[in-house]
Parts: sequence; C-alpha cells; structure tokens
Amino acid sequence: MSNIDNTVGTTSNGGARRGVEEAREDVAGALGHARHAAEQVGGRLKEAGQSAAADVAAKVKEGASHKKDQASGSIRRVADGLDRAADNEEDEWARKMLHVGAASLKQASGYLSGFQVDDIVRDTEAFARRNPAAFLGASVALGFLLARIGKTAAVRAKGGSNEEFPRQDFGRQDFDRDSGPGWPSETGSM
Repeated sequence: MSNIDNTVGTTSNGGARRGVEEAREDVAGALGHARHAAEQVGGRLKEAGQSAAADVAAKVKEGASHKKDQASGSIRRVADGLDRAADNEEDEWARKMLHVGAASLKQASGYLSGFQVDDIVRDTEAFARRNPAAFLGASVALGFLLARIGKTAAVRAKGGSNEEFPRQDFGRQDFDRDSGPGWPSETGSM
C-alpha cells in the first residue's frame, strides 16, 4: 500500500507542481499582455499630449506673430508721426532729435516685421545671457512704461475722466520760451 500511496502522492504532487507552474506562466503571460497594453495606452496618451501641446504652441505662436505685426505697424505709425512733427519743427536741434527718434523707431519696426517670433525670442534670450544687468534694467523700464500705458487705457475706458489720474502741467500753460519767466530776453536782461 505504501508503493501505491507514494506513486499517487508523487503523481498528484507532481501534477500540482505542473499546475502551479502553468498558473505562474499564465499569470506572467497575462502580466506581460497587460504591461504591453499599458505601454501602448501610455504611448497613445503621450502622443495625444504632445499633439495637444504642439497645437497650443502653434496657436500661441500665431497669436504672438499677429501681435508682433500689430506692434510693428504701431511703431511705424509713431515713427511717421515723429517725422511729420520734425518737418514742422522750427528748432533745428529738436527737428534733428525727432528725426533720430523716428529713424530708431523705424529700425525697431523693421526688425519686428523682418523676423519670426522664434528669432526674436532667441535674440532676447541671447541678449539676456550676455548682458543680464542691461536686460533687467530694460525689463524694469518696460514694466513702468506698460504700467503707465495701462493707467492711461484704464482712464480712457472709464470715459476719459482724468479725475483719478490728474494731469500735471507743471506751469506749462503760461510757458513762452522767448519771453517766459526765467528766460533771458534778447538784450540779456530778465
């Protein structure tokens, strides 16, 4: 009886081992399939995310390009206005300064219109790396300028009321360069 029990025990024990081994292989195969499916889903999600990011980046670039073109046109109009003002100016020094300012603005307008947004960003980054102090100073100055423009826009949006931000003339209403207070007359007396 012991031979039969040992044979049955060995056979049933070996069968159980094979069953466990097959179950392990089945589980490992299922895990492999699940891992592969998860990698595929992850890859698809990554592609979808990259595609969405590329779409957003393209829209941002398109908007920035449009704003760049608007800014270039605005700068050009200001430069043209300075040229017209210079042509009507009697003082030679003031006329020259207005023309120099207009030429600088036309150059800036040409730069903006001649380059893509990526080129301008790359140039700005390079300038910031070469001259961090100058870049910081220019950024602060630009911030003050934009704040002032924002205040002016806010006043105009309210209907043009200057009560909140009163204009300061500093006595300019009575200013006459040739005979105004503090200017010597042609004879040299005050």
